[in-house]
Amino acid sequence: MIRRSARRRIALQEPDLKSSLKHAARFSRTPNCVRSDPIAINFDPEDVIGKIRPNEIGIMNKTSFSGAMLLAGVLIAGSATVSFASAQDYEFQPVSTDVKQGRGSLVSVRLVDKRTGKPVADAVIFTTRMDMAPEGMEMMTAPVEAATSTEPGVYVFKTDFAMAGSWRFKLAAKVQGEPDTVQGELVLKANP
Repeated sequence: MIRRSARRRIALQEPDLKSSLKHAARFSRTPNCVRSDPIAINFDPEDVIGKIRPNEIGIMNKTSFSGAMLLAGVLIAGSATVSFASAQDYEFQPVSTDVKQGRGSLVSVRLVDKRTGKPVADAVIFTTRMDMAPEGMEMMTAPVEAATSTEPGVYVFKTDFAMAGSWRFKLAAKVQGEPDTVQGELVLKANP
């Protein structure tokens, strides 16, 4: 048996419930339905009055809101810990800085992921330039051809060092999964 004060409280809250349900039906994405779970349930607000306690709607909204906030927090925290590589995370390193002057000299270069220290295999090196910029003769260039390499992450090139001295080797490569171009410059010493 419901006490008189409880009946009065329910009677006072019923119009709020009625307007809340009508408001939910009016502003939901699908007209005349409320989405309380993944399945939409068609309803008439007049039929629901008396079947749902007036404070249940507030509890469902608070629970849904707090769950959504928790999920958003987890997603934000999770995305903050994921690191994305950039072109600056890679570096070209000479296997040896001393090379032999003359025709058909081999130059070996290693592409390394700075974050892990591991060599990067299967990069596509599409630009190479060999010049004597360190000696003040940038116009003095040498042709560069790709050669075969047996070691993963090491790229070998064949070039003709016409003069002894310091040579600059410029490279540009595409690394799989990296949108930016990885660029590098190495200074090599050609000895007679």
